[in-house]
Amino acid sequence: MIVEIDMTSYRLAGSIPAAISSLANLRSLDLGACQLNESIPAEIGSLTNLEYLSLNNNKLTGSIPETLGSLTSLKYLDLGNHQVTYLIVAAVMSDFTRHFFSQNQLTGSIPAAIGSLENLTFLDLRGNQLTGSIPTAIGSLANLKSLHLEYNELTGSIPAAISSLTRLENL
Repeated sequence: MIVEIDMTSYRLAGSIPAAISSLANLRSLDLGACQLNESIPAEIGSLTNLEYLSLNNNKLTGSIPETLGSLTSLKYLDLGNHQVTYLIVAAVMSDFTRHFFSQNQLTGSIPAAIGSLENLTFLDLRGNQLTGSIPTAIGSLANLKSLHLEYNELTGSIPAAISSLTRLENL
């Protein structure tokens, strides 16, 4: 029974095989810096025991599959440094503690649903193409310690709701 795969920095050019979904007991998957260059397969959403997913520093493209919202055990998600274009925030992601989406091509506004990620301690959305204002719902992230929104195209002022983030150490 495989519960952890760590292939960080292996030269695995190509895609993440859809057959990964057969590893039902997998709790940790780290394929960071592997030169993967296609989209994230929707089948990854069937890994319901997955707690840790790191696909950072590859060349993944396309949208982040909505099936990631099915990963109810997921607490750590790192999809930094890609070319993905869509940020998903699902209610079932409320157990997330660390969320990395830096250096992608995310566009549009930060969804107000971000406020539902009540256990989030680290949110990194820097280096994208996000527009609009910072949603006031971000003030609901009571456990947030680190928030990175720099290098986007955000407008407006910092919402007063951020002052309710008493654990915030980095902004």
